[in-house]
Amino acid sequence: LCSDEDALCSVCTADGKLKGLNPVTGEMNFSQWPAEVAQCLLTSFSRTAPTTTPEPGMNAMCATQSSMSMAAAGGWLNSFCKAKPSCQWAPPMVSFACSSTALYHATDITQGLAKGDEKRVALEKMCDESNVGWWTVRRGQLALSFDCKTKATPFARISFFAGGEGSDGEGDVFENEYVLGRQGWYAKEQALEMQIEKESDGKIRMMLFSAVTIRSQYLSILLVDGVLSVVSLILVWAYMWWTLESLFLASVAMFEIVFSIPVAFFVWTVIAQQKIDFFQVLTLYMILGIGADDAFIFYDAWQQSRFVPEVSGDFTKRFAWAYRRSARAMAITTATTC
Repeated sequence: LCSDEDALCSVCTADGKLKGLNPVTGEMNFSQWPAEVAQCLLTSFSRTAPTTTPEPGMNAMCATQSSMSMAAAGGWLNSFCKAKPSCQWAPPMVSFACSSTALYHATDITQGLAKGDEKRVALEKMCDESNVGWWTVRRGQLALSFDCKTKATPFARISFFAGGEGSDGEGDVFENEYVLGRQGWYAKEQALEMQIEKESDGKIRMMLFSAVTIRSQYLSILLVDGVLSVVSLILVWAYMWWTLESLFLASVAMFEIVFSIPVAFFVWTVIAQQKIDFFQVLTLYMILGIGADDAFIFYDAWQQSRFVPEVSGDFTKRFAWAYRRSARAMAITTATTC
């Protein structure tokens, strides 16, 4: 119901009532509404099937079939007006019904950025500290040094929603193009971000967040973290090999450290009937430190047992002596690491 001018609020009166609504019969008189809003509402609810070809002068949103009945729409609009909304030229998340992104829809960006009265009204609302929604937008979109008197700011952040409906089917192919791998849209967008930031000498910082790219962003982060985790395992194993001077002991110690995780998770979930939270997965790195320390301590105690006459001639007695000697130190390292 939002046209390019965000005209939905014009169906409400100043005292929070819905124009044209008969409070007794519940009937609607659309003659008091702006023509484009009335046309959008009537067209949307009279359709029996969606269409991808908007009629002349019809917003792309109005070309689709509504999932709400006319009676339900009237009730929703009545509640909407009672809230006395301020949705004219509202930025994202300020109005739950009509929010403008300062850029027009992806199907019609020829009009460019907000300017003139639209820009003036938006800046005035951003400087109104009693208007919590707009004040929050100002803190997120403009610099902290923004001057409400001169309306001057060293930089501004702009939001543009890609992948909108259009005659070229952009909305249908957007995700497919982005998931095409290294030659896909997302990869090219990332390269463009780096190029723009480099050419601006750090004056422009670009970040892309959207429903269709968030998965790829998380996967790229997890890929880097996964590589780092493997590298950390290899480095700990290599250091243990160098310190213990035994490939076999280092490998066995690493095996014991890594496979203590599934055993601990089994006890935690099956026996204790508890859930595994996300941060508990990070215990692998804690166990790496504890396990490596314990391996070094026990190995030192084993080496010392060679010089104890009472146990030096028997491997079993040496092991028992080394275990008793290192138990307290291993308990301390475990406790302090946790």
